Amino acid sequence: MKKRPLVFSLQGWIFIFLAISFPLQIIFREELEMESWGRAFYLLSPLNWTTLVTFIFLSYLSFKTSSLLKLALPLSFTVVALNNFIAMDVLGEKIVENFMFNMGPATVAYSVFLYYVMFKSPQAYVLENPQLRWWQIAPRYQVSLPLWLAKQGKGLQRACTFDLASGGVFVPMNVGTEADTDFKEGDTLQIHLDLMGQVLQCQGKLARIEKRGKGAYPPGLGIQLDMLDYSKRNTLNTFLKSLATG
Repeated sequence: MKKRPLVFSLQGWIFIFLAISFPLQIIFREELEMESWGRAFYLLSPLNWTTLVTFIFLSYLSFKTSSLLKLALPLSFTVVALNNFIAMDVLGEKIVENFMFNMGPATVAYSVFLYYVMFKSPQAYVLENPQLRWWQIAPRYQVSLPLWLAKQGKGLQRACTFDLASGGVFVPMNVGTEADTDFKEGDTLQIHLDLMGQVLQCQGKLARIEKRGKGAYPPGLGIQLDMLDYSKRNTLNTFLKSLATG
């Protein structure tokens, strides 16, 4: 699988830095030794912890380029703003007096950062167009394996794979001339896939029907393998690793 562009990781590292900044602020404010991380974490308030965990969660979503960011980012502004304003009452007059130089600009800066991330950055466009996340596409292996397809428990039909991936399989088939012409996109199919001696029995969703060849692909069926339990998923992934190393 190709590596994602560095620009899409930068946002995740920014959120990690924001999370680390909380104990660092405690260390500098309380004039602690730089080794006193345990003491710094102990002095964090529950709301500080909530904000810190929020940043870590946002970092995870950013690295995954998850669509949940569209919901999590606006909610994070509420958490950050609340943390900054509550800090004035908890930490006393010194913070109140310096609010215009600390909490206010910090809140405004975070809102500007969110605006850029949600509306102006490359990530914003990718969040709206998941098909552009090419680095998340599982590698496909062109391999011919025997398999049998059945629809609703009947009409067992022998075929061979064109290629195979952890998330799906493409089966060459002259749709409309085979024994069963009743395939429809969205159908649930029973699959018996021969992994060179080990038969994988599972269900798959018929994602697309290609009645004409496209590029290197012949006419056939694109089937999603998204109904595998842990054991079957592990069996498939182990086989794919053997193809990659073989």
